[in-house]
Amino acid sequence: AKAFIIAQTLFATGFTCFMFASNFIEFLAAIAVLTLGEITFYPAASAFAANLAPADMLGRYIAVMGLFSGIGGSTASVAVFSIYGMLVNKATVWGIWGALGFAALPGYFLLSKVTKNHKK
Repeated sequence: AKAFIIAQTLFATGFTCFMFASNFIEFLAAIAVLTLGEITFYPAASAFAANLAPADMLGRYIAVMGLFSGIGGSTASVAVFSIYGMLVNKATVWGIWGALGFAALPGYFLLSKVTKNHKK
Protein backbone atom coordinates (compact mmCIF):
# COMPACT_ATOMS: atom_id res chain seq x y z
CA ALA A 1 0.00 0.00 0.00
CA LYS A 2 3.02 2.29 0.27
CA ALA A 3 3.17 2.30 -3.54
CA PHE A 4 -0.40 3.68 -3.55
CA ILE A 5 0.66 6.55 -1.32
CA ILE A 6 3.63 7.37 -3.55
CA ALA A 7 1.53 7.06 -6.70
CA GLN A 8 -1.30 9.21 -5.34
CA THR A 9 1.19 11.88 -4.30
CA LEU A 10 2.64 11.84 -7.81
CA PHE A 11 -0.84 12.02 -9.39
CA ALA A 12 -1.92 14.93 -7.21
CA THR A 13 1.37 16.75 -7.74
CA GLY A 14 1.18 16.25 -11.50
CA PHE A 15 -2.36 17.62 -11.72
CA THR A 16 -1.43 20.57 -9.53
CA CYS A 17 1.60 21.24 -11.75
CA PHE A 18 -0.77 21.65 -14.71
CA MET A 19 -2.44 24.49 -12.84
CA PHE A 20 0.81 26.45 -12.75
CA ALA A 21 2.32 25.37 -16.07
CA SER A 22 2.77 28.24 -18.49
CA ASN A 23 5.00 26.75 -21.18
CA PHE A 24 5.65 23.50 -23.00
CA ILE A 25 8.50 22.35 -20.72
CA GLU A 26 6.36 22.80 -17.61
CA PHE A 27 3.49 20.85 -19.20
CA LEU A 28 5.95 18.14 -20.19
CA ALA A 29 7.24 17.96 -16.61
CA ALA A 30 3.66 17.63 -15.30
CA ILE A 31 3.02 14.81 -17.77
CA ALA A 32 6.23 13.09 -16.63
CA VAL A 33 5.10 13.28 -12.99
CA LEU A 34 1.67 11.84 -13.91
CA THR A 35 3.34 9.08 -15.89
CA LEU A 36 5.51 8.15 -12.90
CA GLY A 37 2.32 7.98 -10.84
CA GLU A 38 0.73 5.60 -13.35
CA ILE A 39 3.87 3.46 -13.54
CA THR A 40 3.79 3.19 -9.75
CA PHE A 41 0.04 2.74 -9.26
CA TYR A 42 -1.21 0.21 -11.79
CA PRO A 43 1.21 -2.65 -11.11
CA ALA A 44 0.73 -2.13 -7.36
CA ALA A 45 -3.06 -2.19 -7.79
CA SER A 46 -2.89 -5.45 -9.73
CA ALA A 47 -0.63 -7.02 -7.12
CA PHE A 48 -2.87 -5.75 -4.32
CA ALA A 49 -5.98 -7.29 -5.91
CA ALA A 50 -4.11 -10.53 -6.58
CA ASN A 51 -2.94 -10.73 -2.96
CA LEU A 52 -6.47 -10.21 -1.65
CA ALA A 53 -8.10 -12.72 -3.98
CA PRO A 54 -8.61 -16.35 -3.09
CA ALA A 55 -6.85 -18.59 -5.64
CA ASP A 56 -10.10 -19.69 -7.27
CA MET A 57 -11.39 -16.11 -7.69
CA LEU A 58 -8.27 -14.31 -8.89
CA GLY A 59 -9.68 -13.57 -12.35
CA ARG A 60 -12.87 -12.12 -10.90
CA TYR A 61 -11.01 -9.82 -8.54
CA ILE A 62 -8.77 -8.51 -11.32
CA ALA A 63 -11.78 -8.12 -13.66
CA VAL A 64 -13.77 -6.14 -11.08
CA MET A 65 -10.74 -3.94 -10.42
CA GLY A 66 -10.41 -3.27 -14.15
CA LEU A 67 -14.12 -2.57 -14.50
CA PHE A 68 -14.18 -0.02 -11.70
CA SER A 69 -10.95 1.60 -12.91
CA GLY A 70 -12.47 1.99 -16.36
CA ILE A 71 -15.75 3.37 -15.03
CA GLY A 72 -13.91 5.78 -12.73
CA GLY A 73 -11.60 6.99 -15.47
CA SER A 74 -14.36 7.53 -18.01
CA THR A 75 -16.81 9.26 -15.66
CA ALA A 76 -14.06 11.44 -14.20
CA SER A 77 -13.01 12.53 -17.69
CA VAL A 78 -16.57 13.52 -18.58
CA ALA A 79 -17.04 15.36 -15.27
CA VAL A 80 -13.74 17.22 -15.42
CA PHE A 81 -14.10 18.36 -19.00
CA SER A 82 -17.69 19.46 -18.35
CA ILE A 83 -16.40 21.58 -15.46
CA TYR A 84 -13.45 22.70 -17.59
CA GLY A 85 -15.83 24.08 -20.22
CA MET A 86 -17.79 26.10 -17.65
CA LEU A 87 -14.84 27.74 -15.89
CA VAL A 88 -13.46 31.08 -16.92
CA ASN A 89 -10.05 30.33 -15.40
CA LYS A 90 -9.19 26.98 -17.00
CA ALA A 91 -6.26 26.37 -14.64
CA THR A 92 -8.69 26.05 -11.74
CA VAL A 93 -9.86 22.59 -12.82
CA TRP A 94 -6.31 21.25 -12.44
CA GLY A 95 -6.08 22.74 -8.95
CA ILE A 96 -9.38 21.13 -7.99
CA TRP A 97 -8.23 17.80 -9.41
CA GLY A 98 -4.91 18.07 -7.53
CA ALA A 99 -6.69 19.01 -4.29
CA LEU A 100 -8.97 15.99 -4.64
CA GLY A 101 -5.88 13.85 -5.20
CA PHE A 102 -4.25 15.11 -2.03
CA ALA A 103 -7.56 14.69 -0.17
CA ALA A 104 -7.53 10.97 -1.10
CA LEU A 105 -4.15 10.38 0.56
CA PRO A 106 -5.54 9.73 4.07
CA GLY A 107 -7.59 6.88 2.60
CA TYR A 108 -4.43 5.24 1.29
CA PHE A 109 -2.73 5.66 4.67
CA LEU A 110 -5.75 3.98 6.28
CA LEU A 111 -5.64 1.20 3.66
CA SER A 112 -1.95 0.69 4.43
CA LYS A 113 -2.69 0.43 8.14
CA VAL A 114 -5.66 -1.95 7.69
CA THR A 115 -3.87 -4.30 5.30
CA LYS A 116 -0.45 -4.20 6.97
CA ASN A 117 -0.75 -7.68 8.47
CA HIS A 118 -2.86 -9.21 5.69
CA LYS A 119 -1.36 -12.36 4.33
CA LYS A 120 -2.82 -14.46 1.56
